[in-house]
Amino acid sequence: MPAVRPFVRLVLLGLLTPLAACFEDTPTDDDPAQTASGTAGTCEQGLLGCSCFPNGTCSADYVCFAGECRIPEDTTTTGPVGSTTAESTTGDGSTTHSSVDDGSTGASTGEGESTTGAEPAHILFTTSTQHTGAQLAGLDGADLICTDLGKGIRDTTWVAVLRDAVTSFDARITITGEVVNTNGDLLANDEAQLLSGTLLARPGYDESGLAVPEQDLVWTGSTVDNCVGWSVDDPAFYGTVGLPMDPMRWLDTEVPLPCSGQPRLYCVSQ
Repeated sequence: MPAVRPFVRLVLLGLLTPLAACFEDTPTDDDPAQTASGTAGTCEQGLLGCSCFPNGTCSADYVCFAGECRIPEDTTTTGPVGSTTAESTTGDGSTTHSSVDDGSTGASTGEGESTTGAEPAHILFTTSTQHTGAQLAGLDGADLICTDLGKGIRDTTWVAVLRDAVTSFDARITITGEVVNTNGDLLANDEAQLLSGTLLARPGYDESGLAVPEQDLVWTGSTVDNCVGWSVDDPAFYGTVGLPMDPMRWLDTEVPLPCSGQPRLYCVSQ
């Protein structure tokens, strides 16, 4: 029996040695050399799901996003509420954006459009509804019209861009940043520009983003008559109006209209 033991010991040693080698070569979940595919060294730069080339590019049909090659559709969205922007990296390391307009407020770097890439501070629209001077029921009544129509755009306070003989525009409106219309066009960079009488784009888009007819008018306000504080629709009295599709005369307070007329309103979020 003692003569057999060394032989058995050698046999067991020969069986256990390759098994130990197998366990040593198997990577663990914590092994940083293991790739997403589960084996080391199989994720080739520039291919789908792998790291980008050092110059920030990928093989054809893929884009470099966050250091990883992806299909163009598989990128995160950036930009303001209402617009979708695909972001990718070009060969020179710069970032490109392509916007998809869904008819709501967006942002891009074109002339007359928002440049911040963030949600605009204020939105201005022209009402789809039309009202006589008496139907406005004063400045407070005009604000209620704006709030009712604007709540589908943004849950905030809305006021009419309207004045009377006592209250001026700037006493009613507080602007703290960019103002855009519901088509996504930049109208003004600040309050001074908004109330200057000249805008960067046309404000004539209603609460649904639809353009109003070229010939339509908007009540803006007169310091002389203003339909007796927007309380009468007697054609013997007048209020002043602006042209919503003309950025140079959108706030034209020198054009009178009988209070029996039915212009629209401008509404701006606060």
